[in-house]
Amino acid sequence: MKINVNKLEKRLTKGMVTQMEIADSNVLQNGEVLGYLINVRKGYHKLMLLQYEGDYYIEHIGWHDTDRDMVSMPAQGRGFRTKTFDSLDMKVAWVVGYKRAVKLATDHIYI
Repeated sequence: MKINVNKLEKRLTKGMVTQMEIADSNVLQNGEVLGYLINVRKGYHKLMLLQYEGDYYIEHIGWHDTDRDMVSMPAQGRGFRTKTFDSLDMKVAWVVGYKRAVKLATDHIYI
C-alpha cells in the first residue's frame, strides 16, 4: 500500500507505522478507515490504520469495555493495557468512534 507523506507518495513500512500517533475519539469518529494490519507493531497483534485531515493514525483492535476504562487482552508476554478517560462522556465518545472504526476496518493491508 502507498500513502502520501509530506506530499510524496511512499510505500507503507513498519517503521512508518511505529511512528504514527494513536487515534483519539475525533479521528475514530470522523477519519477514513483504510484497513487493518497484523503483527506490525511490537506488543500489538492487530491495528487499524486511519487517515484524517492528511495525517495517518493507528489504533489497537481488541479493546474491551469495563465500567470506567477500556482494557485490552495481553499480548505475548505482556500485561493488560488499560485506556483511562477523564469523564464518562469522553469514554462514550471514544467507544462510539472505536466501534464505528472497527466495523469499517475490513481490508487487510499487507506490508
